[in-house]
Amino acid sequence: MVLLVRPKALDPTAFDKEFWAEIRERAVEIARPLFADLFLLGAELGRSITPAKAGRKDLLPVDPALINRQLDVVLDEYVDDWWRGLQKTTDEGLRAAIRRASAAGTGVEGVMKDIEPLFAPSRLQRIATTESTRLLGLGAQATYAASGLEEWEWQTVRDARVDPVCRELQGKRFPMETAFGPRHVNCRCFPKPVVPEGGAPAAPPPAPRARRQPQEEPAAQVPPWPKGGFKSRKQVEAFLQKTFPETDFDFELMPTKVANAMGQEFHRLATAFPAVQKRLLYVGTNRNVRGKALPYVKEISDRVNHYGHATFDGKSISLNPRFFSVPSEVLGRRYAMDQVTGWHPVMPTPTDYSAILTHEYGHLVQFWLEASTSQVTSAARASGVGLVRDTFNMWAEKHRPIHVSTYGDENFREGWAEAFVVLEKGKTPTNVVAREFVRAQKTLLTALDESKWRNAGKPVFAMDIRQDAEALRRANEENHRLAELLDLKE
Repeated sequence: MVLLVRPKALDPTAFDKEFWAEIRERAVEIARPLFADLFLLGAELGRSITPAKAGRKDLLPVDPALINRQLDVVLDEYVDDWWRGLQKTTDEGLRAAIRRASAAGTGVEGVMKDIEPLFAPSRLQRIATTESTRLLGLGAQATYAASGLEEWEWQTVRDARVDPVCRELQGKRFPMETAFGPRHVNCRCFPKPVVPEGGAPAAPPPAPRARRQPQEEPAAQVPPWPKGGFKSRKQVEAFLQKTFPETDFDFELMPTKVANAMGQEFHRLATAFPAVQKRLLYVGTNRNVRGKALPYVKEISDRVNHYGHATFDGKSISLNPRFFSVPSEVLGRRYAMDQVTGWHPVMPTPTDYSAILTHEYGHLVQFWLEASTSQVTSAARASGVGLVRDTFNMWAEKHRPIHVSTYGDENFREGWAEAFVVLEKGKTPTNVVAREFVRAQKTLLTALDESKWRNAGKPVFAMDIRQDAEALRRANEENHRLAELLDLKE
């Protein structure tokens, strides 16, 4: 973590909600994938620990799909708790430094010197070590629970650096319902499985690999958008809320015609990309959140040149009330002018401002692919081809969204979102390079379509099935076809 904003005045209120929302978004963007990897690594380590009493050399039996479902549950709560603790201690340190500098008359330079320990590598190392211990342990514990074990045992590193608190816990047993967690900063302990004398109980047989990301119930049929739309903003909100209960909708200040246009476009996209919508908790103008505390909602009303914003965690789309509170015709003319200047891609109907929502949803599709632990082939290559996340990242390294629009030239994320708009509802770019990227994006989304995902649990690599000649041959063929299709030749 780095200090992203230099205090301009010795004012404890400088670090307000907006300041911390910006820092949180960037911190979570970096931390969540790392947390997921640590949890899954802990789950694998837990599986591979050989229980001494049982005298076994094989892995603990466990259904990987169970671990994957646990991952989502644990991470949502974990990230929130982690951030609250980090923000609290950092905020307190910043405010104390400002007060001390004000009293001493040392000014901004005094503040900057005083807060150096808050952002020093040593503190970051302590945080990393502590959180790694916690996540590795929770991942291992998830494996033990999925294997049918009922207890775990506290295990220290057993060297001279072991803290007395942990030394007292060495060998102590806990019920599986008791969550493992470090007892102090820089803790290096680990939960060890307690295996009965007869060995671990037989785990339930692995669930058959679903064609979709694991979901116990078939997806409900999405009701169609009514012909002619709705007569009020509130009716639009109510329909969307009932249709997509996972997401909060807030179209306050929107004229009815604008609310209908945005609601209909969201309905279309959520139907086409349901897994992306399932992660989404909020869409709206930030004015009314029904009394809920939604820290992931980013206020953008002061960002006068931004139509909207999608958060990196895939939980929120914010629509700037500065633009979406005006009549439909006014917003349409403005968006059409953006196309004339080349700022945004050209639409078949230039006044179709619903493409603004399409752009933000395109961001969510990218973040969804980057976060996926699923795979699209029966076994993945060591390089990662076959895993959704790794395949996407490799593709992104070789395909750049050049000249899709002026705004899209800012960075890969914006270029991807602008190409997504073209793919979903825009005109084919006249620029050859841009047209090629849009084509490649369509190929990628078709290849990585959620309905084709085979495994959302522990990744299966070709090396894991090398003893099965036929399975290995099929996996290699699948990976070869995928690499060829996406131009990922190694």
